[in-house]
Amino acid sequence: MFKINNNVINMFLLCAVIIFIFILLSYFFSFSFVTNDDLFLTCNSFKDLFIKPYNAHYISSFFCKLFAVYLPIKLCIHPHFFKSSYFCYIESFFIISFALIITNFFYLNKKINYYYFIYFLFSVSLIFYFLKEQLFLLLFVYEGFFRILMPAFIFLLLFYILLNQFDNNYKRFFVYLLIFLCGISNEMICVSVFLGLLFYFISSRKEKNNKLFINYILIVVLGFIIFFKSGGFIRHSDTSMFNIQYFINLIKYIPEFCKDYFKYVIINHLFLHLLLIFQILILIFNKHSDLFNKIKTIKLIICFNLGILIFFFLLIGLGKTHYNYGQFWVIHTDLHVMYNIILSCFNITLFNLVTKLEIINEKIINNLFLIITIFIAFIIYYTYKDTLINFIKPMLESAYKTEKIIALANIKNKVAYINDDSYKLIWGYYCEPNEKEHNKLYNSSPYIMFINQFNFIKKINVNYMFTNEENVNKEFKANGGIFTEDELKNINFNKLLDEKFIISEN
Repeated sequence: MFKINNNVINMFLLCAVIIFIFILLSYFFSFSFVTNDDLFLTCNSFKDLFIKPYNAHYISSFFCKLFAVYLPIKLCIHPHFFKSSYFCYIESFFIISFALIITNFFYLNKKINYYYFIYFLFSVSLIFYFLKEQLFLLLFVYEGFFRILMPAFIFLLLFYILLNQFDNNYKRFFVYLLIFLCGISNEMICVSVFLGLLFYFISSRKEKNNKLFINYILIVVLGFIIFFKSGGFIRHSDTSMFNIQYFINLIKYIPEFCKDYFKYVIINHLFLHLLLIFQILILIFNKHSDLFNKIKTIKLIICFNLGILIFFFLLIGLGKTHYNYGQFWVIHTDLHVMYNIILSCFNITLFNLVTKLEIINEKIINNLFLIITIFIAFIIYYTYKDTLINFIKPMLESAYKTEKIIALANIKNKVAYINDDSYKLIWGYYCEPNEKEHNKLYNSSPYIMFINQFNFIKKINVNYMFTNEENVNKEFKANGGIFTEDELKNINFNKLLDEKFIISEN
């Protein structure tokens, strides 16, 4: 009688789960459109993908330019349409890849078993649980997604490989590459990797492979220099920094900053910190665990985590942020999303070692993770469903209506009237973020400059103003424009490339 191998069943189950998650995510991301920071992206050639990085971040700049500008131009499709109809699948692939990286921390030096799919579902849920803090920026804006998530997972991939033994040149080269990418990715990851590797080198002077860490440190320093020369670390700095008054202000800030540091870095992540300490203590006092792996893992985690904590303290050097008046950069949500993900993987790595002690039955642990996953999934479902229905879909419709109104007025050489309520949070048509005046004529904005670089779209050269909905509908109708129910139900920005469609001849 034919017998199916358990590994085949496990692989089939995992593939089914991945396909389901992929379809679900692709649908969710299909309501995306280009907005916010992405509107400042330009790309004139393939070479431009690699030079003059936007915001000094090489990793995010490359991917943002590639997907927001370069590919839509080459494929001759509207950038909004590319994001909703193509990038939704690419982004789902990235998210699933990130989840698989987290999942593999559960199986460090362990054989993959039947429960792998449970941990995969937990990893997906964990990512989305943390992302809900900055949901729109991180999932619906290229720049946010690649500036925050990509560097964090490059770091985690590096951390994963460092935890594994390797002795061939191919794997060593891959580590060098990841370290260099961490060095040019973003400020938090660059500083944390440099300090983490430096602390590990200092604390492991007698280890045989310690000389390798000198090479690692040199590579991350090279990345740091490139990143710094491109504007990293100082992009939010005042031009008058590093004078006597600057250092006097720093000293004055210390008491106030320490309060914010304790509140947002220590207390905000208290559960994950305590869990980390608890698991380290279990491993230290247990004499039966694998001594070499235990010491190496704990040491790497402590060194990297100390690097991150020092980075947060160094933020005092930037003074107070313009995002949250009167507060320091240590409050920045993007940084805490990254830190939550990284701290979780540190804990999962230690959990992997603790489970080998067989303190708790594996079935009980796995059932516990399944329950936690279901609980988190319910929270995510209702949060994201509400966001999709009440925030993202109306925003997408508003973006579509606004662009069609402006495109029609542009064809007719008339003033375009935009609804006051349009882009309350998506400020593409404001001259500056949150800057607009009622019934005042404007002729340029970040979105108009962004869209005018696509040579298959008629250049927008029209005045526009923000006014009430009644005036908007009246002027749009006077220009011969209409919005059909089917059109708004199945929004397709590619149709706005057709002048006949815009003037309602089709």
